[in-house]
Amino acid sequence: MAFSLLGATFGFALYFHGFNGGLELLEATLYQVLLIAFLWWRDVIREATLEGQHTAKVLRGLRYGMILFIVSEVMFFFCIFLGFFLF
Repeated sequence: MAFSLLGATFGFALYFHGFNGGLELLEATLYQVLLIAFLWWRDVIREATLEGQHTAKVLRGLRYGMILFIVSEVMFFFCIFLGFFLF
């Protein structure tokens, strides 16, 4: 996923600067990102429903992880807007 996103960044830069092959690189890497995301979510759903591997401890960890992610995003935007309006 990281290499695909890096390739997408290079594809954007090449395409915006008018180099040949930039759009093709961008399309290929974005396709890879979508494919990886689809396969990852497929595996998570399969583990949870068919295999029953999501125990109470795993579900609690997933829930805490999502809560921490949301809190970090709120703090990030709060800092951005605070810095924008105070300075």
